[in-house]
Parts: sequence; structure tokens; C-alpha cells
Amino acid sequence: MYGETIPNEISERFTTEFCQIVKYSLEDKYLLAHQIAKRTYIDGVPIGFRGAIGNSFVAFLLGITAVDPLKYGLPFEVYAWADYGKSVNIYLNVPTDYTDVISDYIKKSFFAETIIIPKKNSLAIIALPTEFIKEYASYDHQYLLERFSYIEIFENDSLSLIKHLEVMAGVKARTIPLDDEKALGIFRDCQTSGIPLFDDDFLCSCVLSEVDIRSIDELVKALGLKLGTVDYPPMDLVFNKTAKFSELLTYRDEVFLGLMQYGVEREIAFKMMEHFQKGRGLTYEYEQLMKRHNVPEWFIKSCEKTLYLFPKAHGVVYTLEAFRLAWYKAHYPDAFNAVTEMEDINND
Repeated sequence: MYGETIPNEISERFTTEFCQIVKYSLEDKYLLAHQIAKRTYIDGVPIGFRGAIGNSFVAFLLGITAVDPLKYGLPFEVYAWADYGKSVNIYLNVPTDYTDVISDYIKKSFFAETIIIPKKNSLAIIALPTEFIKEYASYDHQYLLERFSYIEIFENDSLSLIKHLEVMAGVKARTIPLDDEKALGIFRDCQTSGIPLFDDDFLCSCVLSEVDIRSIDELVKALGLKLGTVDYPPMDLVFNKTAKFSELLTYRDEVFLGLMQYGVEREIAFKMMEHFQKGRGLTYEYEQLMKRHNVPEWFIKSCEKTLYLFPKAHGVVYTLEAFRLAWYKAHYPDAFNAVTEMEDINND
């Protein structure tokens, strides 16, 4: 991917992640997720994810996600914590009804190393060495989910739409150019009916109609305003020319990276990000620390009134799915209308 001479920033990121994955015995989980993603590729089925696994460069290299965290500036810490020691889960999305295919595949290929726990509209898979499987196989499922990290595979309506559109249009979603003007025009003109998450009155009236959307990055930012929960109107900062649209704190990664850009130490910036994104408000110590580092007042107030923020990788992958659906809507409107109408009938 990078030629014979790998750039330092890429090799350093890879080495950091790889060593921590091995140190905390996360290899089995990564490799199983890789095999699942490989199976979806063989079957020609689109796969996505939720949460922060998209912050992992190793996951990208293994094909577990299609999001390159280096391209979007997604720090590994948001997935694995500041000390890289959090035993975190991997959440994947597949089209509706495909979880049965995955379940059968896991049973046939990795039965001796996995415990499969069916859930409503999802499937949890725990990867363990064979000797542990024998020990824990009869344990209560809830105990196992609390005791071990796992891969959870969710059924996802957007991917079902994409799967049908790929067949009807004869165009694979992953080949769609992410700078297509007609697709961007769907968002600029608020013609987002039928596009999950973006088919939203708030996004259309308060964001998309107010911002001249010109790129995927701006769409990711816009979606963050819907996904996050804050106790203040972020767009007022733009209207009042206090902050640029690109500067708004819409994801937890942006709080973490923003604090470090102002000189806050990495470990402290991470703790502050976790504090703010859990809606714990502004402590006197954190306020004074930010002021000593000349953090702007609007940034401080935004942190103070933040109740919850998603990881940015979550917003990126859902925006990519929405953009691809918008591309089909712009270039194959009849197919798009037929598929969305069929989905509405099935939901009814």
C-alpha cells in the first residue's frame, strides 16, 4: 500500500497499535473480525461498523473496516484508551438477515474457539483459546458478556439498501467516488428523503441549508451535530462568527485532539475528553487548566455543556453509507425509489 519505504508516521502508528494488540491479547478478536469481514467480501455483501473500531489502523489494514483512520485523523486512543489497555469490543454492521450466514460460518470454521450468543437483531461472538471455551461454554451468557470482550454483529438497514442497490444498478458501493457533485447536491439541496440519519428535519433546516456542503468531511461534521447531545446550539457559534463550522466540537475525538493542540498533555487530554463526553460538566481544575493553555472561551463552554459525543469513526462510516445511498439516488433514482419503497413495505 505504501511502497518499499513506509513513511515514519505510518510505521509508528502501526507499530504502536500492533504491539498493544499483542500485549493485551487482542489478536484472536482482531483475527476473527478479519475472517468475518473476509467472508462478507467473498459473498459480495457490504459491511460496516459502529463505535470506535474505525480508529484502529490495524483494523483498517485487516479489512475489518474500510475507514482509514490516518486519512480522517482518528486517534487510536479513542478506541483503546490513553494507555491502550482497555479490552474493548468490536461492533460490526451487516445487512439484515446476514447474521444467520455469519453464525453458520463461525460454527463451521471456528467452533472450538468461539462462543456464539444470539441477541435481538445481533450476534455476539466471544473468541477464546480452546481450553477456556471448554471451561466457560456452560456459563450464563450475561456473565460471559460482562467477563470477556467480544465481537457483536448487528443487522443494519442502510447496508440492506446498499446491497439491493448494488444489484439493481450494477455498481458496487465501494467503487463510488466520494467527491461526486451530484451526490453532494442531494445534501446541499436537502433532498435526503430515504437516506438514513440524514432524512432529518433538524439536519436539513439547521445545518445542511445553512452550510455550503462541499466535501465528505463537512457531511461528517454535520452528522455529528445530530448524533451528539449538547446543552447549547452549536450552529449559533457559526452564525455569530465565534467559531468556524469546521471547528465545532461534534465528536469526542475533536475534544481530545483539540486539547492537545493547545498544549494539554496527552493523558490529561484523554481524561478530560472522557469527562466531558460523559456529560460531567466543567470542574474548576479543568477550567483553569484550559485557560492556562489559552483555550478559547467558546471551546471551554462547549465542553462544559456537552452531554454525550460519539467517536468520530462512527460518524465517518455512517456518513459514507449515506453518501453512497445519495449517489444511487442521484444517478439511479428509479432503482433508489424502488428499493426504499420495498424497505418501507417490509418494515410495515
